[in-house]
Amino acid sequence: MNTPPPIIAGIDFSDSSPLVLRHAIHAASLLGTSVLAIHVFPFSGLAERRASGYKVADSSAIQAEGLKKLEALIGTEKHAVEIRPEVRIGRPVDTLNQVIEENQADLLLIAANDLTKKRLGSIASQCVRTAPCDVLVLRDWQGCNFTKILVCVDFSTSSGIALERAALLAQEHEAKLEIVHVMYPPEMDEWGMVLSHREESPLSYTEECNRETAERMKLSSCAMRTASRRCRMKH
Repeated sequence: MNTPPPIIAGIDFSDSSPLVLRHAIHAASLLGTSVLAIHVFPFSGLAERRASGYKVADSSAIQAEGLKKLEALIGTEKHAVEIRPEVRIGRPVDTLNQVIEENQADLLLIAANDLTKKRLGSIASQCVRTAPCDVLVLRDWQGCNFTKILVCVDFSTSSGIALERAALLAQEHEAKLEIVHVMYPPEMDEWGMVLSHREESPLSYTEECNRETAERMKLSSCAMRTASRRCRMKH
């Protein structure tokens, strides 16, 4: 039986890094795989330091120091899964994507950061948009276990996949799962004509849209329960 690909934990040594590592270990233990904890030292940082006249260590020394920091973060205690530390030098987003492809990974965990501005940090934001796998972005106040998971569905194929992932997470974390669809009924058709409901219907147009969406949500809930049963069978 082939071992699943490792969980990639992007470590930047921020306050959120221990949380990222804990969640990566937890996910890897559920999937029966390992964790690749990687720190990418930005190449631009080296160039800027050298340009300012600052004495910069060579690449091998930087990587060796980075490995020491990763090993200190991992600690000496025995973990439930194998954790492999790695340090690379390059552009963080491109390097993380390269690592994901090399390992054929299915999941990347990273810290949100830059939350003082109520938005994702630039690296986290780019990873969400460009990473060739699912990305779990963690905030520094989150505990190791999720208690409530909100999954947003738009009835697309992707939202079905998101629902399956959310059902698995909710099951394993014993968390409450809420499914949300945001509906904005149009008032006019593509030609600017006012839309109306069927003449024989006692419901308003908006009420009809709500009812139709509610039916689709029920189907999503059924799909969620089916996915949950499949997960239990796999375990």
